[in-house]
Parts: sequence; structure tokens; C-alpha cells
Amino acid sequence: MVPAAADPIDDAVAARLNGDYPKALKLLRPLAEQGNAAAQSNLGFMYETGMGLPQDRAEAAKWYRLAAEQGRANAQYNLGRMYATGQGVAKDQADMLKWRRRSSREAGSRRRSSAGYFPATLRSASTMRSCQPGPSS
Repeated sequence: MVPAAADPIDDAVAARLNGDYPKALKLLRPLAEQGNAAAQSNLGFMYETGMGLPQDRAEAAKWYRLAAEQGRANAQYNLGRMYATGQGVAKDQADMLKWRRRSSREAGSRRRSSAGYFPATLRSASTMRSCQPGPSS
């Protein structure tokens, strides 16, 4: 069981991971409607997968797009994937490439900024690669 946290997004994710989908939706929806990109991305995931509500990929794409336009890398990636497969949106290679590229740039920017703990001259290329975080959720 994932413990609850002090942050509403963390609480919502913990509720989702614990299978308490009504609580997750209750926490996420108002935040998503207020423009919180993390909440929008999580709500998109719940719609895409049908967690606690009927699966609706068009609605998932809507929430992913709102988060993606704010620079949320995982939402950009997921929206690009939806354009690649034509699920929830019309299949569109140009839009797929647009969102995948934005996702890569955003995730790469975060990795570069978090890799700045040590001067680059003290790190070898292999050390830098092993220290970089993976994609965010």
C-alpha cells in the first residue's frame, strides 16, 4: 500500500496506485480543471486506461494536450503515442513527431539541469549517462 502524502497530486497518485480511483478522481479533477499540468496528465492516464471511469481515449487526449501544452514531458510523449496509433485522435505522423520531439527536448532539459551537481570536467561520459534519471511520470 502506498502511503498518502501532503501534496494533493501525490495523494491522488497514491490513491490511484492503491486502487482508490474515486478518491484519485476527486482530487485530480478540480486541479486539472484549474490548469494543473500534473493533474491533467494523470487524469488523461485514467481516461486512457479506464481507471475508475469508462475508458475514453478522446477525453484522455484532451487532458494530455492541456498538460503537454504546458511542457509536461510525459503528456507530450503520451499524446505523440496517441497520434502514432490513431487512438483518441486521428492518426497523424506530423503531430506525432511534433509531440515526441517536444517530449524529448523537455525530458532532456530536465536531465541536463539535474546532472549539474558536479562539474562536467569531473565526470566521464559513462558516469553522466548512468546518473541521468529516466523519463518522468
